[in-house]
Amino acid sequence: MAQKNINIGTNANDGTGDPLRTAFDKINDNFTELFGDTAEANDILDDASPQLGGDLDLNGYKITTARSNENINVDPAGTGTIELLANTNITGHLVASGNITANGNINLGDAAGDQVKVTGVFEADQLQIDGTTLTSTVTNGDVTINGNGTGQVQLNKLTVDGNVQIVDNTIKTTSSNSNLELSASGTGDVIVGAVRVHGTTLSSDDSTKITINEALDVTGTLTVGAGTGVTTILDEDAMGTNSATALATQQSIKAYADTKAVQTGSTNNTVATVTGANAFQGEANLTFDGTTLAITGSESVSGTLTTADIVTTGTHAITGQLDVDGVQIKDNKISASRSNDNLEVSAFGVGVVEVQSAMTTLGQTATGLVTINGELNVDNIGINANGIASINSNGGININPNGTGVVTLGGGFVSVANNLTVNKSIFCNNVLEFGTGSFILQTTSNEDLPIMTQGTGMVRCNDVGFNANKITTYYTNADLILDPNGTGAVSIDTIKVLIPNLPTSDPGVTGQLWNDSNTLKISA
Repeated sequence: MAQKNINIGTNANDGTGDPLRTAFDKINDNFTELFGDTAEANDILDDASPQLGGDLDLNGYKITTARSNENINVDPAGTGTIELLANTNITGHLVASGNITANGNINLGDAAGDQVKVTGVFEADQLQIDGTTLTSTVTNGDVTINGNGTGQVQLNKLTVDGNVQIVDNTIKTTSSNSNLELSASGTGDVIVGAVRVHGTTLSSDDSTKITINEALDVTGTLTVGAGTGVTTILDEDAMGTNSATALATQQSIKAYADTKAVQTGSTNNTVATVTGANAFQGEANLTFDGTTLAITGSESVSGTLTTADIVTTGTHAITGQLDVDGVQIKDNKISASRSNDNLEVSAFGVGVVEVQSAMTTLGQTATGLVTINGELNVDNIGINANGIASINSNGGININPNGTGVVTLGGGFVSVANNLTVNKSIFCNNVLEFGTGSFILQTTSNEDLPIMTQGTGMVRCNDVGFNANKITTYYTNADLILDPNGTGAVSIDTIKVLIPNLPTSDPGVTGQLWNDSNTLKISA
């Protein structure tokens, strides 16, 4: 609707203006146009695209400008700020010429293909990324890159200090004619595989031999262990040079030995012993065929025999005492041979130690967890699964604490399958409970079953207490009811009613006693 103007005439009261009713009717129409014709006063609702002034327009839920390619500036006055109090979605580009300060989290991207691009220097906490350079902003601070949990940091190519480069499984220098140096800190060694380098010393890190598969040239003196240095290798059958620094070839050693060693009195495979200056004598009772070393007859070995690791097969008979690194075996006894040493018997890995015959111990004490799979028989008591039983026919089980000690039975309930005989008192944490259909029975004919408390305590059954000659209910203001089963009746030889304690007016309850001026009456 277009705005309706009120005709006020040319001059005051000249009679050419709108009548008063017509003028106010136009005013009402203009207000209706401004505020809408619905109940939401003060809301601009009817105009879907009201003009906000100039070329700025409100169209639906959008603020638009009528001029093409024109910016929309929201400029608060003075030091005021622009606040967006709800979630804000930006579907186009967000360009900020000043600083952006965010006190909460900034989530960038919500899909795998989204990218976050920063032009210039990017700083996060104490880390700075400038181009392809990652730097700590803390003076002399380290830069640490850690994988999560057992995760690793993977680098396709690594260049250290511009001189050393690691690509795939290759470490090399990038500077021409530069050395590649591997050095440990302090007294540490450089370990390559299983080869250890300590200064100028080369050794095996896993105690195995070091093998050189190709030809080896030694230009200096070769020293083995603490011996004399070797300067050359000579091939002399007669060993004429007699040098203290030269080695002989295999051929020259064989040729020289063949002229010196003379073996006499031997048969095939017998082990030789020295019988003279240059002669060997074969021993008929000691033979070795390349696989088996055999001793026949009653040969003996005296003194100390030192060997490397030996693996033997077959039965070994030892007469006398056998001492094995602190353990002594003699006759049918195994014992520790060193003073105050323990004797330990242990299996390997998940193996177990099996004792297959009856075992007798003399007052031994076991410390730690002892697990027995199967039945444990101790004197006349057997323990199997979760049961403890007497092994003897009709035998009893006695559990006796020492002195004032007590026997404690754990668990939520203690079950007695048959009769429970108690010679003295039973204390059950001040409470005695019985299941459905159970009862306490006096087994002696015509004997009372006394249930007694200490001091002024009461015998309490649910909410009724018994003490001396008094029955009391524990419910406040509750009646005490004697209710026989079925058609049974409550039989009382003598009853005493205290009138002062009865109601003084008819309670209106059939059969209840009440006191009418010291006259006992029954409510009908």
